[in-house]
Amino acid sequence: MFGFIYVKQLQQGRDMVGGIAKLFKKKTKLKVASTNRDKGSSSGAPRQDEVDQILDKISKTGYDNLSKQEKDTLFRASKNEEKTKITFY
Repeated sequence: MFGFIYVKQLQQGRDMVGGIAKLFKKKTKLKVASTNRDKGSSSGAPRQDEVDQILDKISKTGYDNLSKQEKDTLFRASKNEEKTKITFY
């Protein structure tokens, strides 16, 4: 009887087993934690919009056309990225 009902439901486009199969599907438990190892120097880190503007300028005119201040900003941003640790567990 169940087989007959199942076939008729499949013919109408409804899969009754699909909903049951979702109950037994393994769910991943991925957690992401980001910590800043050097919390004291976070105020010296450049803002993301500053870095984005400099990167846009590099794509248009090249790295050699950056001012010393812009190069220093990129350098500080790269150092800030090294201090941020991302852990997956």
